[in-house]
Amino acid sequence: MPELSPYWMILFLLAAGHGLFLSSLLALRSKQYPGLKYLSILILLFAVSLLYYVAFWMDITPKQTPLWGLILTFPTLYGPLVYAYFQKLNNQRINFWLHATPFFLHFAYMTGCYGNVLGIISWTPFNASGAFGFTIVQNVSLVMYAIILARISVAIGHKYGKTLEYLYWAFVGFTLSFLCYYVLVYTIDLQPKQDYVISLFMTVFMYLVGYLFYGGPVGKFYQKRKNKTYQNSGLTRELAKAYRVQLLNVMDTQQPYLNGDLKLQDLANLLEMSSHHLSELINSEIGMNFSEFLNQYRVREAQVLLSSNQKITEVGYQAGFNNKTSFSQTFKKYTGMTPSQYRVQLSPSLKKHPI
Repeated sequence: MPELSPYWMILFLLAAGHGLFLSSLLALRSKQYPGLKYLSILILLFAVSLLYYVAFWMDITPKQTPLWGLILTFPTLYGPLVYAYFQKLNNQRINFWLHATPFFLHFAYMTGCYGNVLGIISWTPFNASGAFGFTIVQNVSLVMYAIILARISVAIGHKYGKTLEYLYWAFVGFTLSFLCYYVLVYTIDLQPKQDYVISLFMTVFMYLVGYLFYGGPVGKFYQKRKNKTYQNSGLTRELAKAYRVQLLNVMDTQQPYLNGDLKLQDLANLLEMSSHHLSELINSEIGMNFSEFLNQYRVREAQVLLSSNQKITEVGYQAGFNNKTSFSQTFKKYTGMTPSQYRVQLSPSLKKHPI
């Protein structure tokens, strides 16, 4: 096992601490820019992984439960997270859970392997050979996403300048370090300095993201875009915040979304503001369009109504949907289940209720 020099230990511990802090900051900003949640999760996983690696080098982890080794499954999720962030910048919708499926399979398998080690279970399929197979999956996944991201960064690079290029190459650097590390592990005796390469690229990536988002090109880009939005709409930031509070209060108390024919202008009239200002407000302060904003409330209302004895079609109309198809599709989009499935899960006794 390589010995960790104090210099590397200090560097990686500082990077892990800064990563945890940066992740929380990005998570807070994700309310305005939803794509940042994926980057926030990535930085969080990097920080936790760095802490694990330092503990491993210091020979601390073997004294604890081997379940800490589940952290080694995190790289299976790195590619999907960066891909999801790039697609958000490209204004494209993705099924993130589908992309994350290999990670969940890897995590479940490694849980079984460590269960064998601990004597909790005893099942032959959970063995080192299978774990090695998932290591290959990790490397292939990272390379594949690096290739896919190259195409996306070229397609939308003109919108973000060098920013996207920096993030892309930082991810490519990490991918290559990860790939080379495992090639060396399974081909030659790994030297201690080579053992630090993955952690070093994680550190570079986290500090790069911190620079880009705070004081760097990305932060300035977001701030410029937000200021431009307010300038074009005629709203000051202070007025926008005040209108946001008023908007959410009206939605909660007057429930205008229950009207299936509610138009943007109708809601603007309630708030005594122009429809243009309201549209800008919902997009910039809440991070979604008018239709998504209404549907969010309508689905929430439908979830409450589905606990009653009403027919599902009646629930849809009462929640503000104009037809059964729209209700079912929108409800499934936000909850992952159809109204019927949600009702069964909520109360099995309502399973045979007429639709």
